Amino acid sequence: MADGPARPEQPLGIVENEFASVELSIDHDGNSPRLRIVDLRTGKVGFADALELETIAWLPQGAMHPLLDPSLHRWREGSDPIPDRPDRPDRENP
Repeated sequence: MADGPARPEQPLGIVENEFASVELSIDHDGNSPRLRIVDLRTGKVGFADALELETIAWLPQGAMHPLLDPSLHRWREGSDPIPDRPDRPDRENP
């Protein structure tokens, strides 16, 4: 966490279509600003830093298609594609 008082999140808006609805904001609580993504259907929270976002910008057309299959992780009971880690603030750690 950065030194000094916590900065509030900067709301960016909601992006949605017939398949998904997410709320985006800039989170300043980490070492550097990052995109905070909230799945409005489930409340699940994820974060993407500048390197991850730049990587998405550079991906060739279709490179994310395998990740877009909801049966891969989202529709499986109890599934989580990323196990609990200390850098996952949306999770309780043992």
